[in-house]
Amino acid sequence: MIDFNTLMTKAAMELSSHSIPANQTLRGVTSNPIRKLIVGMTNACALSANRFGPDTSKYQLAMLDTNISPFLGAFSSATGSNPTEFVPQDVDAMMNLRNCFPSTAKLFSSGA
Repeated sequence: MIDFNTLMTKAAMELSSHSIPANQTLRGVTSNPIRKLIVGMTNACALSANRFGPDTSKYQLAMLDTNISPFLGAFSSATGSNPTEFVPQDVDAMMNLRNCFPSTAKLFSSGA
C-alpha cells in the first residue's frame, strides 16, 4: 500500500513536469476538487482542535501540510492558476487553514 507522503510526492512531481492547456472549462473542472480539498482541510482543523485541542491538532495536521502544500503549488503551476483562487472566503476557515496548515496558507497569501 502506498502511503500518503509517497502518493502526494509522486503527484506533485508529475504535475511539475506537465502543464494543462489554458482552457477555462478544463481549469474550472480541475479547480473545483481543489477547492473542496481546502474546505475539507479547514473542517478537519476545526474538528481536530475541538476534539484534541489546538496544539495537538497543529502537530497532527502539520504532517499533511508538508505534502499538500507542494502538491497545490505544482497544481497551480501546471494549470496556470493563481493559488489565491482557492482561498476560502470565510474568515474562520482561513484562520483554521493558517493554524493547522501554515505552509498551505502561506502559498495562498503569496499567490505563488
